[in-house]
Amino acid sequence: MFEFLTKRRIHSEANILLFTVILSILGVFIAGYLVYDHYNPGALFCPEEGLIDCGAVTQGEYNNIFGIPFAHLGLIGMVLTFLFAALRLKHWSRDYTESFFVIVLIFSFLGAILAWYLTYLELFVIGSICIYCFTEFILITVIFGACLYGFIKGE
Repeated sequence: MFEFLTKRRIHSEANILLFTVILSILGVFIAGYLVYDHYNPGALFCPEEGLIDCGAVTQGEYNNIFGIPFAHLGLIGMVLTFLFAALRLKHWSRDYTESFFVIVLIFSFLGAILAWYLTYLELFVIGSICIYCFTEFILITVIFGACLYGFIKGE
């Protein structure tokens, strides 16, 4: 199924996309859990002590941007990142999928910007950290970094 990974010319991009698929699957589950909490406040299993307080982040006044909850944006972004990366891997030999790597880079960049903004709000405005939101921040930042590396390298 992944015999294209052995071809030297496409090895790096395929590995980055496979890495992106794996991380985005994890991101979909976490973002889905955050969406579930949006409709069922208090559903998150999260300690509320000291700096860590998921409720303050997910149910507070800064839990959305332009009226759209961050959890929804995270879920949509992770699903789209997963779909484009998975489609590029599955249909590797088709020309129309060549731009999918750039689309994944764009989605991960936009997701990283939103995640960085939310993390800024968590640390400097809200004064609490949601461990699930912070995990999403780490995931999308790593995905963006890997895709940016692949794009700059020109693979």
